[in-house]
Amino acid sequence: MRTAWFVTLVAMICFEGLGRKFLPGVPTAAFYFAKDVVLIWGLLRFRPGAEIRRTSRYLYRGYQLFLVLAIVCTILQVFNPEQKSALLAVVGLRRWWLRTCCAIRANACARSTC
Repeated sequence: MRTAWFVTLVAMICFEGLGRKFLPGVPTAAFYFAKDVVLIWGLLRFRPGAEIRRTSRYLYRGYQLFLVLAIVCTILQVFNPEQKSALLAVVGLRRWWLRTCCAIRANACARSTC
């Protein structure tokens, strides 16, 4: 199951441009956000084990407050009245935090059986 998820994710990343080019009837945003759906599904489906969670809490114990404040600040910037486009702000939020969480998750999986 994990292999199928990984192959699907890599295929979506690699063939996004081909889908946009050869399937003009499909909105480009569908290709753009489809990867996110697969990433989130994998993040929820393949949770790390107790040992990985315990180690992560220990290693990042001093950064939890900073991480929470950074996420809150980023979310508040989505609602900034000087923001020209709310959609662009949401895309930026997605870019920084979703991919960061997935990179951390992938790093944890590389070191264990996840």
